[in-house]
Amino acid sequence: MRLTPLVVLLLAACAAWDSATPSYTPPPVDGSTPSHYAPPPPVDPTGSVTPPPESPADFRVAVASVQLHSDCPDPAPAASADEPPRSSEVAAGAMARSAQPGDSFRQPCTQSTVQLAVNSEFAGQFRVEAVRVLDPTSKRVAGSTTLRKPTQWKAGEGTYTPWDARVPAGTELNISYKLGDLDFSRAGEQAGPGFNTFIGPFILELDVAIDGTRKTIRSAEFSREPEHMIVT
Repeated sequence: MRLTPLVVLLLAACAAWDSATPSYTPPPVDGSTPSHYAPPPPVDPTGSVTPPPESPADFRVAVASVQLHSDCPDPAPAASADEPPRSSEVAAGAMARSAQPGDSFRQPCTQSTVQLAVNSEFAGQFRVEAVRVLDPTSKRVAGSTTLRKPTQWKAGEGTYTPWDARVPAGTELNISYKLGDLDFSRAGEQAGPGFNTFIGPFILELDVAIDGTRKTIRSAEFSREPEHMIVT
């Protein structure tokens, strides 16, 4: 019986606490809730699609081989049947006839040449803009030279024919140039005294271009090839 007043007192105290304590309400959120989701880009209502940018057309040129012998005189152009021979041609013919069987030695002239492999994604005019000779050890410029008389290999004919330096698109070309004498007039100060200007080895460096698009290419190491003596 004594517990009844105590229970009533506790219930009354709990009711008074509930009525005095306000309920908790979280504060409002300002702005949108951040998210890692990225919405897709807007769709063009016309349905057109912007293509990705195209890479520029390219070309490839490689030095296939170099044969270093001598720079031989170019043959004189063939004269027509109605044109009389010039005095220089008469003298050359006389010298040729003077070499008779029994002569001790006759040294033929073997032309130095450079072969290039050319393949371009676009058509254009090919140019060799500069030719340098490098020291393979230091890669320093030791001298210069020239290329001339380009010819193109014709597989069907099995020979080289004159080339107009036009490069068609998507076609592999095998080109040959006559290589002039190597100019080493400043090799001592450029490459050093230990550089062998006659035997080598050398590296050929070319600046080439097709319709203004330029590249610099290098050959493998090469040396001067021994001359073959012919006894007659």
